[in-house]
Amino acid sequence: MKILKGYVRNRYKPKACIIENYVAEEVVEFYNEYLHNINPIGIPIDHTAVDKYERGITSGKSHVVDINMLRQAYLYVLHNSVVVDLYIEEHKEQLRSENPLNARNEIWIQNKHIKEFIEWFGCRISTLLCGTESANIDKSLKYLAFLPNHCVVKYDGYIINGYRFFTKEQDSKRVVQNSGVSLIAQTMQISSSKDKKFSYG
Repeated sequence: MKILKGYVRNRYKPKACIIENYVAEEVVEFYNEYLHNINPIGIPIDHTAVDKYERGITSGKSHVVDINMLRQAYLYVLHNSVVVDLYIEEHKEQLRSENPLNARNEIWIQNKHIKEFIEWFGCRISTLLCGTESANIDKSLKYLAFLPNHCVVKYDGYIINGYRFFTKEQDSKRVVQNSGVSLIAQTMQISSSKDKKFSYG
């Protein structure tokens, strides 16, 4: 009753006001449900919101990457991919079982893992793809299993999930900087062969 009394604007004809406002509310609700995919008129759409895929803002420049840098970046991607975690542990366990004398030496295991994991991972996924388990393999693993092309395209600006990122050189040209972007990742660093402490970061 309180809602219906709120519809009354003309005290001389309360029934007509209630009917008019109730019908107007029902019509608005109907059109909201019926036209839910339509963009409202007059409200500008953010041009980054319509991007479903990542894309470069500036023109790309072709660049040949050093093979050591490419392997390091590829290993970084593999170690920070959740789908690869099981294979990292499997490779380390295999190294421990094949080398029982060095099984407790974590530095030796880690160095051997870094040197051999890329080739081992590619072979492991290839054998799984050739076997009966090929349907159960994650699609991203199929792409991650092979070393990327050493000829890459570099961008000064890039859009990812609607956010714009620029290189430091490109960002310094702008009035407003997009500073303070950081990435939380995990790598294991050993400063020297005498160092027994691992540095994660």
